[in-house]
Amino acid sequence: MRNSVILPKNRITQGTIFCGVKSSYPSVGHCYGICITARCDTARDFKAPNLTFLPIIPMRCWLWEEALPKAILDQKKASIGALKKYLIRKYNTTTILESFGAEKAFDSVDQKDKEIKSHRLLFDEALAAEKAPPNEWKLISPSIVKKVEAEGNLLISGKIQDFHFIDSVEATYGIDEQGKNEGFVVSFRDIRALSRSSAQELKDGIDAEKLKILIESDPSLNHLYADDEVIIYPTGELSSPYIEQLMQNFSLVFGRIGTQNVPPHYADNIQKLIRGEN
Repeated sequence: MRNSVILPKNRITQGTIFCGVKSSYPSVGHCYGICITARCDTARDFKAPNLTFLPIIPMRCWLWEEALPKAILDQKKASIGALKKYLIRKYNTTTILESFGAEKAFDSVDQKDKEIKSHRLLFDEALAAEKAPPNEWKLISPSIVKKVEAEGNLLISGKIQDFHFIDSVEATYGIDEQGKNEGFVVSFRDIRALSRSSAQELKDGIDAEKLKILIESDPSLNHLYADDEVIIYPTGELSSPYIEQLMQNFSLVFGRIGTQNVPPHYADNIQKLIRGEN
């Protein structure tokens, strides 16, 4: 395993990882967070008015909550697309599909047709996967599992824009079980913030009782979670160059928010400039 996470240094800065964050996923009660506030605002004294952070969830949760729904949707779209082509070829219309939906449309066509049987099976597998209880992978068909595995490999290779893979959240995580660590996923979609005063409380830890008291005067703490077993505290720091890689990928996702596209006439002008038409 890479040494991507080092021990916390009694500070809150860019790359600080802490536990006790409320999760936005139904199958995950609480997760971790990683600070992305600029280093210049956190060095020495914490000068930033807020601590901006992103949630981190275990890979297994990401696979179920993000990769699986996408795989199901892709399989349904492929089956419905094949059904649509079949209807056009056989009946020159897709009215039944638009009017009554895919299930009724599948029921209305020749059930002995090999093409229809194949795509009906894939469609039914997708419907069954939608109803599976959380993390019951044994109930998911091999065709969908294969798609989920492919999505996970894309994530690890850095080819999914909204998410970022890190291998650990604690400096000691997985040391005794090297190679068995499942990894974690940072979500760029869910940007959160804590007030400056609450951010500074993280260094000393926040238990359930303390959180209950602090939250009365600081609503930003509603992003955090603590109970009898979970205490909010820093678990490590994402080291260089891994934190720079994360911030670079994050900037690529949000760097152009609010800006307009370059007008197309600039592209047209390139040809004119080369041809000397201007």
